[in-house]
Amino acid sequence: MSATLNSDRIPSFLMTLITTSALLFLGSAPGHAQAPRDPTAVALIRQALAKLSGGETSVRDLTLEATVTYRAGSDVETGTATLQALGDQQSRVILNLSGGQRQQVRSGSTGAWTGPDGKGHAMSGGNCWTEAAWFSPLLVLVASGSDATVVLLNLGPAIWNGTTVNHVRLYRAPPGLDARTSAAIQQVSTEDLYFDPATGLPVALDFKLQPDHAGAEISTEIRYSDYQKTEGGVSAFHVQELLNGSLLLDLTVTNVTVNSGLTPALFSSAAGRQQ
Repeated sequence: MSATLNSDRIPSFLMTLITTSALLFLGSAPGHAQAPRDPTAVALIRQALAKLSGGETSVRDLTLEATVTYRAGSDVETGTATLQALGDQQSRVILNLSGGQRQQVRSGSTGAWTGPDGKGHAMSGGNCWTEAAWFSPLLVLVASGSDATVVLLNLGPAIWNGTTVNHVRLYRAPPGLDARTSAAIQQVSTEDLYFDPATGLPVALDFKLQPDHAGAEISTEIRYSDYQKTEGGVSAFHVQELLNGSLLLDLTVTNVTVNSGLTPALFSSAAGRQQ
């Protein structure tokens, strides 16, 4: 559920610039020049958003309740999960597992996590450039579609998990930065979205995380399936997280609540307690 940016891969002065840039530009960034966007990529995202929202209620906050299986090597634990999001930049994931509770909190350019020992760990700013509400396809698309600093590329048909899908790549390109810093930000913010051509809905979100210590980047994939109509539109009721191709989290959603009145304090205070 967590990783921090590896300073062996990105120099410390660039890490400082990345974090500063996150504070300045992470979000919709009104008033800045629009990043390059392929019209066909925009169309794929808009088509999916229309189906997920159902043209109904605007989702301001979201809470998912789920059963969960957590696998880390030979460690297999089961339990329940609560996944919350406020907008597209704040999220909170609580796993109540047979081996203890695990939490992860994201709020803009900051994040934190705890393991079963209850000790808090600050998340590196470099790993806060990917989607905070990764468990909600709707909010993932809202984030990528509304952020003026996001570059959108349509990479065309691709084979994913043995099937043909439509492939959209995105990354953030904040204005006014030098080439080296921009390249570092592109590295940590690049994500790949895969859409089912039959339904137009997302089936997967891929990105890279950096390990806590020296080593290769961690390939991360979020898989979405079993879409069902809910109060706020359409939600994926089966969400999986894979690290380097191995299943880490297997979530089966049991309840979806939208616009319950979650406040920023829930995420900022939780993040503060973990750091």
